[in-house]
This record gives sequence, structure tokens and C-alpha cells, in this order.
Amino acid sequence: MKETELDLWQSDVARQNALYDGFSAPWTVGELTKKIRFLLEGQIGEVWVLGEISNFRIPSSGHCYFTLKDETAVINAVFFRSDAQKLTFELKDGLSVVVRGLLTVYETKGQYQLRVLEAKKKGAGSLLEKFEELKRKLSQEGLFDLSRKKSSLFFQKK
Repeated sequence: MKETELDLWQSDVARQNALYDGFSAPWTVGELTKKIRFLLEGQIGEVWVLGEISNFRIPSSGHCYFTLKDETAVINAVFFRSDAQKLTFELKDGLSVVVRGLLTVYETKGQYQLRVLEAKKKGAGSLLEKFEELKRKLSQEGLFDLSRKKSSLFFQKK
């Protein structure tokens, strides 16, 4: 996708608004966020994304919230309960998945996110595997041994 395809200043009204000097009113945060949402949802549409799940949680609503990540970036994701109930496997931290979803903007927080519609399991994520390997290595070196632990001066009682 070319940068010019998501040109926020493509309309005459938007260009005039950018020249704010008393002749036109500035956009509110809500108006700008709605414009960004409209552009993202209209230009990108449905996508398939490969990533590793982290920060997985299910609040009382039953919706699944997590971060999809790779070695260079992260994106927040929401998997609504009605769609997530169709899964034949359990989502969890460290799982590598390919998800189909829609890029959207959660206007309340002004954050873009992926609304997941479907997920396919790819296996254990390489980032989690690397983390677990590092923990094993450090543990073998005795770095997690409680006898080596030093007390923090900050938390000591006086």
C-alpha cells in the first residue's frame, strides 16, 4: 500500500481545516478519530495476520483481548465472545496464530486494533520459545537461586 492511499488531507475541507487561522474551526479529537477510523476501515479492510499471542485475558464480558506480536511490532486485538466460541483450540500466551480480522479504531482510547473474526493455530511461538530457553539457561547458571538474591535498599525497613 502506498502512503498516499491514506492521505488524511485528501479533501478540500480537510486541507482548509489544516490552515486554521480563524477562518475554519479545528476538528475535535472525536471528529479526527472518526476520520482515521473511516480511512483505516475503508482502505485496508479484511486481513490475515501471523503473530504470537501475549497479554491474553478474558474479562467477565467473555471477549478475548490480547496482543499479537512478532519480532518487530505489536498490535492490540479483540476477539468477541460470539466469534471466539467457534474455536476448536484454546488461545493462550505464546501461541503462534494466523488470524483473520478487520482493522478498526477503538475511538474511546484512540487506538487502532484488530477485530479478530477467525483464528488458526500455528503452534508455539518462537518468541516464547526464545524466552523459555533464556530462562532455562539463566536458571542453569544459578541466577534464579534465592541464595544469590540481594535485598533492595529501597524496600528495607528502617
